[in-house]
This record gives sequence, C-alpha cells and structure tokens, in this order.
Amino acid sequence: MADKNFIIFPNPDYTPVTDRLADGTLVAHDEVSGNWSTRTGCIYRKGSNGAWIKKNISIWDKYVRRPNNHSRYPQISGYRKPLDVHAVVARAWLGPIPAGYQVDHIDGNNKNNCVDNLRLVPTWLNHRDGGFIKKLRNQGINPTYYAVRFLLRFFERMAEYKATHSVSEYTNLTRKELLKLLVEPEYTVGDPNEQMEYEMTHHCEC
Repeated sequence: MADKNFIIFPNPDYTPVTDRLADGTLVAHDEVSGNWSTRTGCIYRKGSNGAWIKKNISIWDKYVRRPNNHSRYPQISGYRKPLDVHAVVARAWLGPIPAGYQVDHIDGNNKNNCVDNLRLVPTWLNHRDGGFIKKLRNQGINPTYYAVRFLLRFFERMAEYKATHSVSEYTNLTRKELLKLLVEPEYTVGDPNEQMEYEMTHHCEC
C-alpha cells in the first residue's frame, strides 16, 4: 500500500507467526533468521528445550571505512555475519522485504527498532534522501510544497552538513535551520553564524 507522501508500506494483509514469552509478552517469528521479536525490538531465540533465550544486541560501525558516516545500527551478535535488529523486527511483524525495498526508521533514530517506527521504502528513495525528507516531515514541513530544484539542492546541502557536523548537531537540526537549508539561496554550510528567518508563505512564493 502506497501513499502520496513517498511512504511504501508492506502488505497490510500479512499475519505474523506469533508466540508468547513466559511472562506473556507477544513475539513474532522471523523465518529468515529463526529469531523471535517483541514489538519493542527485543530479540529472542527458542532453545531446544523450549526455553526462551534473549539475544545480545550490540552497536557496530556498519561502514567502518566511511569516516563521516553517522549510521550505527544495533545488531544481533553470535552469528558469522551480525544481523541487523531492524531487519529482523520488520520481517517478523511486517512481512518479507520485497526486492528493491529497505527498512526505514520513521523518526530517523536507527536505534529505535520498535515495530511502529519501521516501514518499507524503495531502495532508491532510501539512498537518495538519506532520511532528509523524513527530517522535514518531523518538523512539520511538507516537501511537496516545494519545487524539485529546491529538494535536489536540499539533498546536497544535507549530505554536506551531515559529513561536516557532529552527530548531535545533525540530529538536533531545528525547523528554522532545515528551512534555511531548503530555501535560502545565499546559504552556505560553512557559515553557521548566518541566521535568516523565512516564513512558509514566503517560501511558497519563491
């Protein structure tokens, strides 16, 4: 099911295979990895005696050769190739991930692997905007109000900002700062002291 806001959701008719932990918590099964997931992103495996074993989750540098990359994904250790928690949770609760799709974190926090924070999006979109469109929407800015040239320039500016600023600065970009990156013709990443306020109505008239 797709909507006009570029969000592609999995099959709404998918029914997870579920079970319950000893304390009654509902878990769903990921057929690919053989693990079970709670809705909040905790991962379990059922032992040969039927007991539930909670899996350890670690955070590793997914792209250790890319010095400016801020993506650190929680992973399940104990495998030859660590498993991404978000992929296990998504497959367990949302269904198989079709070819050409990736799991996306709705709020931009890749450590928040609650199933309600996950969705499937086309790979090309996930790679193109790097979560930048998501940042606009999280600040109440509708990107469909802006011409394509503004958005393409915004992607370039955000990629540069992400590569040249700290994780904290990138994570805590305000609505005003995002609008500045989106529409201000004179904006340069290297001049963070320049502050100009724009109103949405002014932007729409550009």
